[in-house]
Amino acid sequence: MSLLQQQGYNGRERTLTRYISQLRSSQGLPVKQGHSVQATVKVIDPQSPPLTARRASYSIVKRRENRKSEDTKLLEQIVAEHPDLALAVELADEFLLLLPQQRADGFDKWLMQAMQSSLKPFEQFAQGLLEDYVAVKASMMSSVSNGAVEGLNNRLKMLKRQMYGRARLELLSKRFILAH
Repeated sequence: MSLLQQQGYNGRERTLTRYISQLRSSQGLPVKQGHSVQATVKVIDPQSPPLTARRASYSIVKRRENRKSEDTKLLEQIVAEHPDLALAVELADEFLLLLPQQRADGFDKWLMQAMQSSLKPFEQFAQGLLEDYVAVKASMMSSVSNGAVEGLNNRLKMLKRQMYGRARLELLSKRFILAH
């Protein structure tokens, strides 16, 4: 019994040998004598992560100045393969420019574009912004932010959820102070 079988591998030795040969070949290492590299299972390069929905959406919502060259190439590839996503990339880029530049005048135009787009997530996001239109518009015209207070509230609520309501106020305040 081999070491792999002792650890729970119940496959055939030939399958393992083929996989190791493919792995060595993909890494540029010489394949051992007598082993073929017929591909039944494709070995991917572990250095390049697979394209997932999360990775693609993260690349889309990243600000242009924060995107690395591989993110830009990835977006170009996504748009080339799926032209309908070009609108999503454009809308995300425009919205990300509205906030830091505080362009309240461009917000209305962006809101209408997002609501009239055929992209359901953007329509829903725009609908949510429209429901709180006055506050969103005011945030774009004012440099005052309550982000720090909201961050503290968020942290306090997280600590309270972690304790499942089992502790008293004294422990909660100690954990909150020590969390800093």
